[in-house]
Amino acid sequence: MHLIALVKPVPDLANLSISRGQQAIFEKSKRLLNPADESAVEAALLWRAALGGAVTVLALVSERDIEVIRKPLAMGAEAAVAVVETSVADALSGGGAPALLLSAAIRKIAGAGPAVICCGPGGRPGGGSAQTGPRIAEALGWPCAVGVTSAAVADDSGLEVRERVRGGERTRRMTLPAVCVVDPAAFKPRAANALAIMKAVKRPVTRWTLGDLGLDPAAVEQRLAALAVSGRQLAEE
Repeated sequence: MHLIALVKPVPDLANLSISRGQQAIFEKSKRLLNPADESAVEAALLWRAALGGAVTVLALVSERDIEVIRKPLAMGAEAAVAVVETSVADALSGGGAPALLLSAAIRKIAGAGPAVICCGPGGRPGGGSAQTGPRIAEALGWPCAVGVTSAAVADDSGLEVRERVRGGERTRRMTLPAVCVVDPAAFKPRAANALAIMKAVKRPVTRWTLGDLGLDPAAVEQRLAALAVSGRQLAEE
């Protein structure tokens, strides 16, 4: 079983400054791990005991932020993979770009075996749009549950999850592999001890480029441009 937790670095809101003309925002400190994604890591670590397998942390990052994803290693994840590609860095934060590249990385990690993808709602707690998870599920052709509060192995070797819906919760059975967008309120991230943090600093982070994922940079840039145009058209409708 592959348990893959998706994470991303976010600016430290306490250390931002705005230019005099209010045309630019400057980050005065290193980025932090998105708190909502820490909950996704916690979910993966908890489910590891019930589902078996190992936890891999996956992030789409620039080279300067790659050290941020060592925190999940200190929390207990077995491996960390960073997709680093400067040629499309300017487009990584918009539209379906993260789903396009992360889905390719997930295929490489999981192969044809069973897998559960754990991700947060896409932003800080209370502010996420929960779009990346469903977009990845669509790209992979996998089922997706949103607002997941728990998961267990079903009798048919599938996954039985509890997900928040309007008015309460419901139980849902899913075939594997599957994508789970977790409810951050249901998973309080554990605190890593000092020894685990020191060990995480020395552990390797696997770096992949588009070429490692079998993707052509020119084709990806064209695809990202098409996604950007599509997004603008939807916004104008």
